[in-house]
Amino acid sequence: MKKSNAKKSNARRYRTSRKRLINKLNRVFGLYIRMRDNWTCVTCGVRIRNTKEMHAGHYIGRNCKQLLFCEYNVHAQCRSCNFAQRIQDDNNKYTLAIIDKYGVDILDWFETIKEMGNKYTNEELVDMIGHYEIGVSDLKTYDKVKK
Repeated sequence: MKKSNAKKSNARRYRTSRKRLINKLNRVFGLYIRMRDNWTCVTCGVRIRNTKEMHAGHYIGRNCKQLLFCEYNVHAQCRSCNFAQRIQDDNNKYTLAIIDKYGVDILDWFETIKEMGNKYTNEELVDMIGHYEIGVSDLKTYDKVKK
């Protein structure tokens, strides 16, 4: 019995290298975050609709793989705020924005997740890519309807 084309396609997607999956997820997740936040910087409030100038800034740095693709940890952030945060370790405005948005308990939750130390499987990466591709598509549709 032959596999359906959909099953073959999924099987191919899982064989894609881990690095490619992470790069693709980075792109689609970053776009989703910027669109979700209406291209508005979480720390200074500036609105810039340009992917080079508006980043998907991580509250807990990208080196923490458990929070790399966590929507609570990543928000639209203009280039200057994102770089200032990294260079000067100036997280005060971002911390206040996070607490205002989710409550102070989110900071404890981040610490708990950091200690877990688990890594995404390739199957989870593929699922997340699909989830955020749908999210981007939904936001684009919403944006068109809103205009």
